Amino acid sequence: TAPLSIWPNPAEITLSINYTGYVRISDVSGRLVRTLTIQPNQAMDISMLKPGMYWLQTADGRAVIFMRKD
Repeated sequence: TAPLSIWPNPAEITLSINYTGYVRISDVSGRLVRTLTIQPNQAMDISMLKPGMYWLQTADGRAVIFMRKD
């Protein structure tokens, strides 16, 4: 399994990921804020998230932290 990577990080409006499938985004307190299914070559719209740190977790259990900036 390839390492999970996201870019850019921090991000403002969109976030790209080298993953295809279901992902969960949680805030640092563990509260689920968004779920979505990523298609190949699709960027995620994160503009609705408040600025701060978030966990992104894939369906296969890999996780990475990213930051939403102003």
